[in-house]
Amino acid sequence: MLYLWLIYAFAPGLEYLTLVFASIKNSPWDGFLQNQLEVYKKP
Repeated sequence: MLYLWLIYAFAPGLEYLTLVFASIKNSPWDGFLQNQLEVYKKP
């Protein structure tokens, strides 16, 4: 369970964002979200 704590500590709302992303996976926003995630993951 420690890894879950680390995820929530460093990325609050990640689970919520994942659920939202999955709910609109096949929508026109999919590509936009992919781009945003790539930007977010950059150091």
